[in-house]
Amino acid sequence: MAVILTVDDDAMTLKMVEYTLRGGGHEVVATANPQEAAHLAAAHQVDAVILDVMMPGRSGFEVLDDLHANPETKRLPVLMLSSLGEVEDRVKGLRGGADEYIGKPFDPEELLLRLNRLIDGRLSDRSEFQGRLETLGFAEVIQSLLHSGTHGVLEIGSGDRRGTLVVVGGRPTAAAWGRLVGIEAILAMMDLKRGTFRFDGQGPPAAAGATGSEIEIQKVMFIAAWLIDELSRWSEVGDHASLSIRPGKDQPPATAAEWGSIPTEGVFDEIRSNPGISIRGLEAMERWAPKKVALAIRFMVHRGFVDVGTIERTAEDADGGTSESLGSAVEAVIRAVERRGFSPELPHVLILVEPTVHGAFLELRQALPPESLAASGESMTAAWQGGRVATLALRGPGVGLVIHVASLESPVALKQVRARMAVYPVVMVWVGDPERIDELGWVLEWVETAPTSQWGILAASGPEAVVRAQKVLKLEKRWRLHTDQMTGMEDLLRVMAEA
Repeated sequence: MAVILTVDDDAMTLKMVEYTLRGGGHEVVATANPQEAAHLAAAHQVDAVILDVMMPGRSGFEVLDDLHANPETKRLPVLMLSSLGEVEDRVKGLRGGADEYIGKPFDPEELLLRLNRLIDGRLSDRSEFQGRLETLGFAEVIQSLLHSGTHGVLEIGSGDRRGTLVVVGGRPTAAAWGRLVGIEAILAMMDLKRGTFRFDGQGPPAAAGATGSEIEIQKVMFIAAWLIDELSRWSEVGDHASLSIRPGKDQPPATAAEWGSIPTEGVFDEIRSNPGISIRGLEAMERWAPKKVALAIRFMVHRGFVDVGTIERTAEDADGGTSESLGSAVEAVIRAVERRGFSPELPHVLILVEPTVHGAFLELRQALPPESLAASGESMTAAWQGGRVATLALRGPGVGLVIHVASLESPVALKQVRARMAVYPVVMVWVGDPERIDELGWVLEWVETAPTSQWGILAASGPEAVVRAQKVLKLEKRWRLHTDQMTGMEDLLRVMAEA
């Protein structure tokens, strides 16, 4: 099964192609608007494109150029389908990068056979090996590369996150998934159930240039199997449950020798420093593979070292109401922006996060349903590590909302936002370290003295940060202090909207 994007302004043709593809076992993303074709191909991580040539506003040849201009879609198999049957038109399409060209009216069986051949051909070519993790799991992809003996870089994508695996002679020599590297990164990528993979073949010198020693993949497979077996022995702990160290427990429990790679001590220290943090929050810190975090938590809960609280979830959330709740929160921010005299057409807002709350913010980000995002954007951690401002484009009932998120530990990113402060109707600063609050003078002053009616929220986590924030904001009129825990992105947005 593959996911196919079909683009045709003729409604009957679009339905016919969709019917044919679904009958062949494929999922279909269909559009009559060529303007959105390239965006849909990237957003839905499709496996191939069926593209009409003659369309109003943008021809199929122009859409083909759009696909090739995007690194995420430039290698997609493209089958062009058009009533233009002349030889010169076919040649133009093939020279432009199309893989197949079929004239209208088409034979459904021929269309399906040619498309399947394109998809199967790409999967059999290890110099350009790509597909979806729903069809071929990460472990199976690695095993395939092991047997191929090839050189290159395997790129993994899931949501807004990206990972890489460098192979030399079919053997992994380096891996990265967000901040995780090596074995930890491979273990994390093995947990992925959805996403895409693409292998770019390279010569041995190019592939080996940035690598270290070989990662023993069989050892990683053994660890992964051992983790699954151990996790089955302990009671589950909800991903969003709040965690805290039980009174009187100053040190983590001792573990058996074979648990040497499980970060029990590190997880214990993080919970003690961030009471109320959840498993999702700990995973978002990207210090250890997710299953290792889960095992450390289950073990310490069982031994009585960690207490588990609960976060209430309404029936509406269980029935999928999260997207609706998020949409209404987006709308609330837009209404607040409009009341303050700013344009409600796709407003841009700013959030500054201090390092001790990076994990908490990433937890909110990771809980966002994919359908709430207008574009996947760059990984938050990758942007922050690279000194860039991360962007989230959220959908709303009408227009959307763009959130810019910068880390307070990045001078380059702060320089970028300082040059654009007038663009943001509302600014939120989220801190957990009370010492960092003294560094916020420039942003407090900007909002307080802005010629427009901007407003700000200082979200403080922890009693010491709250006390310090209260002192700093004593004389500020446009700033408001928020001290409650934010358990979802909709909570954060509603705090923003309370101007």
